Amino acid sequence: MIIGKIEDFEKYFAVNENFKKAFEWLKISDTAPVNEKIEIDGEKVWGKIFSDSGENKVYEAHRRFADIHFIVSGEEEFAWSDIGSLNITKEYDLPADYLLLEGNVNSFLMKEGMFCICFPEDAHIPAYSVKSDTAKRAMVKVEL
Repeated sequence: MIIGKIEDFEKYFAVNENFKKAFEWLKISDTAPVNEKIEIDGEKVWGKIFSDSGENKVYEAHRRFADIHFIVSGEEEFAWSDIGSLNITKEYDLPADYLLLEGNVNSFLMKEGMFCICFPEDAHIPAYSVKSDTAKRAMVKVEL
């Protein structure tokens, strides 16, 4: 997992050739409609905006895509754990690219302007605990 501030995004272009497209969209994501899939580069890079009002308690992990989560406004607790330390509750779904897991929760506060990148070994729970009524999060899927 990588955690950073949006103003430092250029440091991560070398990690994956599609990260540049993802971060360029994140810089303007505050204008995107909520809960609508936005194609950035076809199915290889796409994003979505969430306006979180509840709490999520289920770990998810992916194999085909990395997730970039970015806090557009507000703040939320974000949970993370290595998939090796968790128990699988739903086996990997290839077409949907996810598996569900459960176990101990490690969380950190994501504030406005922060992002984290979750790779296949990074089980995560976005919006584990929403800390403000105006929490708005962008998520970009980047094919690995």
